[in-house]
Amino acid sequence: MSGEAHNIEETAQHAFVPASPALLPSPAASGPDSTSGADTSGTICQDPQAIASASKKSKELAPVQPPLEPPGYQIIRRLGRGTFGEVWLAKQLFDGSNFGVDVLVAIKFFMVHNRQQVGRLVEEAKILASLRSDPRIVYFVDHEAESNPPYIVMDFAEQGSLLEKVKVQQPMPVAEALALFVPIVEAMAFVHAKGIRHCDLKPGNILLDAAGRPKVADFGQAHLSVEATAQALGTFFYMAPEQASDLEHVPDARWDVYGLGAIFYALVTGRPPRYSKQFTDELSGTATFAEKLQLYRDRVAQAPKPTEHRRLYGMDRPLAEIIDRCLAVEPNERLRDAGDVLAALRQRERRRRQRPLYILAVLAPLLLMAAIGVFGKVMVNTAADRAERDLKNRILQNNTITANLLANVLEDRLTQASHKIQVLSQGQLRGYLLAILTKKNPRSLPEESPNVLENHLKVVAGFDDLFGSLTVFDGEGKFFAAYNPPDPRDSFCRYLHDRDYSYRDYFNRSGDQPPGQGPLHEGKYSYKPNLVKDEDVPYIGQPFVATSASQFRAITVSTSIRDDAGKPVGLLIGSINLEKLYKWIDPIEEQGGCAVVLDRNGYCLHHLKIYRDLLQPFPTASPEKRTAPLFQRVLNGETGSNEQHLDPYTEKTHLAAHVPVSGFGWGVVVQHDREKSLAEIEGIRDEMYGKLVLGLLISGLALSTFFGCFLWFVLRKERLTSHTALASAAPDASGACLSSPF
Repeated sequence: MSGEAHNIEETAQHAFVPASPALLPSPAASGPDSTSGADTSGTICQDPQAIASASKKSKELAPVQPPLEPPGYQIIRRLGRGTFGEVWLAKQLFDGSNFGVDVLVAIKFFMVHNRQQVGRLVEEAKILASLRSDPRIVYFVDHEAESNPPYIVMDFAEQGSLLEKVKVQQPMPVAEALALFVPIVEAMAFVHAKGIRHCDLKPGNILLDAAGRPKVADFGQAHLSVEATAQALGTFFYMAPEQASDLEHVPDARWDVYGLGAIFYALVTGRPPRYSKQFTDELSGTATFAEKLQLYRDRVAQAPKPTEHRRLYGMDRPLAEIIDRCLAVEPNERLRDAGDVLAALRQRERRRRQRPLYILAVLAPLLLMAAIGVFGKVMVNTAADRAERDLKNRILQNNTITANLLANVLEDRLTQASHKIQVLSQGQLRGYLLAILTKKNPRSLPEESPNVLENHLKVVAGFDDLFGSLTVFDGEGKFFAAYNPPDPRDSFCRYLHDRDYSYRDYFNRSGDQPPGQGPLHEGKYSYKPNLVKDEDVPYIGQPFVATSASQFRAITVSTSIRDDAGKPVGLLIGSINLEKLYKWIDPIEEQGGCAVVLDRNGYCLHHLKIYRDLLQPFPTASPEKRTAPLFQRVLNGETGSNEQHLDPYTEKTHLAAHVPVSGFGWGVVVQHDREKSLAEIEGIRDEMYGKLVLGLLISGLALSTFFGCFLWFVLRKERLTSHTALASAAPDASGACLSSPF
């Protein structure tokens, strides 16, 4: 019991000074009438005058040699000296019970052995003997009350007291302090269960064995819970305020509860609760013993509630609340005894262990649901994306087939028209027109000439199923003759009227030009015909709206009429009504698609029906021309598809395939509105999402039920285990006590 020996020595000398003023203060006063400043270093006893007298006599009788050589023990050295005696380190001699192993013990000699002190020795020996079954209490070995001097033999604590450890390591981390504190509480719970009150708990009375395990020591102030006594004073700052009284009263377990809280507070903060240098100075400067006690009670009651421990790293709220309840000024606000402190610590530890279970019970279903949801979403998106991809590929493939078919039809029709207009310009009609166009005075022709011209135009086999009209111009762009079978009013043959059409693309082959803005030609704004090329290839002109009564939208196929020398003297033009092409394209629109036809200049010859009015009669408005990357590619002769084609006319995204019309520079685009085409897939996706959410709700309910039942089972089992541990922690008939599950 090395720590106890040190305590005795410090008490005798009144000279313990902490390494730092903020560290643990010295124990309480040892004399009531010290006029030179009362010391605060020792356990308070009931009779200060007797203490002073006994201390003086103990010093006078202090031997150089051990006061006694107890039988069965070999004295080694003195550990310390106190008010009533000395503590010596001894070796227990081999008697067959220790199997030849040297056992070190601490022997406490009572140098002042009056009847009262002998009674206290016997009482302490009885208390230690009743507690010897608990390994967390200093082990009682032997005692001899009839020897001179009387003595008591206990375990020797190799690492000294907890006070010495705090001096070296101040303050302790919360986890380390708690590891020391819990065994102390367990020991005191056993002590209280035996009906014993320690009444002087402090770090100096907690010893540490060779492994650093704490042991509660010094039961010199201990009392039974049924004893009424005025001798149960403790140590300042570790003593409950109501304990600081010289009146006779029954020791209360809540005094030890206060001491337990003060010990833990001192371990983690480096000083006991409500300690201050001013408070210590006031206690030292108080004259009488009764005044010291009254001052201590008043100052503790007035001091602020200790809060320093709450700000420490590692301190959780449940543990801080346990310490707060231990250190409450009012006894009724404290925990009832050490057993309640232990139960609160176990409940805190149980909740800390259960916290992962609660987190698991909450997070596990959520994580599983999240995993199922993510996996389900991936599967839904994978399936929907695959279906969408397959559908897009089928649409693009069908669009490509349709575009190829339409391009072939347009190529065939344009080739046929070019061939037929070329045949017309070189057959019998050419001879008749050439005879008229080469006359110097065409107006001198006979009256039957128009009918003859009309008959020549009519006899062209099958021309009316391809061309909507045939028109003849002279070499200066003047209208000469025309034939329009669908409208008899437009079937005429006139000679050289004054209207000039040289600004038209089909004449100048340079694009339509606004009249009156071209170059002057013989005093008039006119355009020279571009008919002087060596080769006479039929020319496909840009779209226009006819100014005739029908105002049909058309394109022209033109070729020159040349004399025998190859000089162009006129122009033969065949107009193709674009409506005839729509009959091939309309079925595509009926299937939800759209065909776009572009000429070599990028003019849109066909779009959805609502966009057919884009072609306006010239000159009020020119044909509208809009560009898009896909349009440029097809006009460059590229074949392909695009699932993100932005139509410049609808400003919507389409699934489009494009194919050029070979030999004419035209392009065909067949497209389907992407959003409408994939709407069915998106509907399926949304339906699958709905089923996934329903499945998640059902699985979440099932998982929550499962983990809830699992948590209930685990907590129930732990509660039963905890109750069993608490029952085993209580002393049985033989006084045995099992260790706690901490």
